[in-house]
Amino acid sequence: MFGLRTPTKNKPSPSTSVTDKETEAELPSAREPTLTPVNEAQTSMGEKATILSQTEESRKIVNKVYRSRITEAAALQQSALAQLNAARNLRGDIKTAVTVAVKSYAEVAAVARTEPRNDCARTAINDRPDRTGLYSLIVEPGEETEAAEDTVQKIRCSLKAKDHGFKIEKLQKIKGGKVVIGCGTEEERKRVRERITHEDNGLTVKELNNKNPLVRFKDLLKYNTIDDIKKALKTQNKATTGNLTGEDWLMTEKHRQNARNTHECHVIVQVSPGMWKALTRAQKVHIDLQRVWVEDRSPLYSALSVSDTDTQGSTVKLKN
Repeated sequence: MFGLRTPTKNKPSPSTSVTDKETEAELPSAREPTLTPVNEAQTSMGEKATILSQTEESRKIVNKVYRSRITEAAALQQSALAQLNAARNLRGDIKTAVTVAVKSYAEVAAVARTEPRNDCARTAINDRPDRTGLYSLIVEPGEETEAAEDTVQKIRCSLKAKDHGFKIEKLQKIKGGKVVIGCGTEEERKRVRERITHEDNGLTVKELNNKNPLVRFKDLLKYNTIDDIKKALKTQNKATTGNLTGEDWLMTEKHRQNARNTHECHVIVQVSPGMWKALTRAQKVHIDLQRVWVEDRSPLYSALSVSDTDTQGSTVKLKN
């Protein structure tokens, strides 16, 4: 009878076994363990719950609406640091570098929060040059039959603004062929007057002294009188009018204009230059139960000693 022979097992040589063990010892991270159903089952339920909760929290942070960008940046920083601390399969140097970067971004946001805000509208108002009244001249033609347009052309030919550098702020034609010229400074007015009188053009030039400027309180309730407005400016607007002296509180109501609301009106008030400057800079003031707009309503010239001058003229620009 023949017997069955059991096959012999090939045993690895001792040298080969030692070499393989040394190679595995030298390269411990050469092979990464694959995720098998057994390894996945070994993950504790607590870790899964933690990961799911962090993911859900991150989604809420991203989708949430914040009051400012600074608040949003702080919330995102806390979320990023929490996720970095919970990560177990991330190399230590990478985790440290990301943590430092996140904290540096947070420092930048903190510095931005401490810096004063640059409000564009407020900056534009504060940077505006202080407006002053125009220094005006009234130019009369040699003959009463001449029109104001003829006077303008004579002024243009006499000045030659493009060649001599004259700066005319405004030009206004009025009754009787007369023209009012507004200059920005006293020196400029003197130069313009000398130039016009030097030419043989038949024009007569007179200087005008400006009256106090005008302001308009828009949409003010009709029951407010000039005394009520003055009292409200003193008591309710101390930040605006607190530095004014006694001479600056001279106020005269000129007239009232109808507003769209039948219970309101626009009040035109003549004020001192100091009060005009304070009100036009503030732009809004509190009067009784309202906060109303204040506008500059000063005409080109408002103090004419000439009785036959009509202020209802047309404003034109000097063509250079």
